[in-house]
Amino acid sequence: MTRAEFDESKQRWTVDTEAGHRCTARFLTMAVGQLSATKPPGIPGRDSFAGEVYLTAERPHEGVDLAGKRVGVIGTGISGVQFIIATTPEDTHLMVFQRTPNFVVLRADAPITNAEDAAVKARYPERRERLRGTPTGLNFTPNKQSALEVTPEEREELLHQLRPQRMGLSVGHLRAIAA
Repeated sequence: MTRAEFDESKQRWTVDTEAGHRCTARFLTMAVGQLSATKPPGIPGRDSFAGEVYLTAERPHEGVDLAGKRVGVIGTGISGVQFIIATTPEDTHLMVFQRTPNFVVLRADAPITNAEDAAVKARYPERRERLRGTPTGLNFTPNKQSALEVTPEEREELLHQLRPQRMGLSVGHLRAIAA
């Protein structure tokens, strides 16, 4: 894609391609974010750092053993969150550096029976109506309260309400992500 323009009067997108094609569409999803190119962080001294450095976008194929090590993760985009969850053993000293928190929805994959599938599908109209009333179109209303505005006990209760075990996480993982 070399160009995209939205025509308000027709409510249509016109898209030009590098190959010289032109097409129109009612909807256009521009999934061209940072997944398209690896961008190492511009940190002074990075070139002289003697430790191991991994860019999650490059997904190292060799085994990464972080047991007992001091690990710094820069950024909490989806690949950073996946890295934290998948590769950080309990005995690792983990420090997460984050400028602006991202919104990440963790997949809640789990096997379901045919009966459970049918029950969910039977409630589609009701669920769609409920989702129309949310600001995100997802099955929750964002909690805009800072984790630091509540007591440690209230924060712990919220972490348990999120049902992390259904997402293959522990409350400890959520604490690390929220920290």
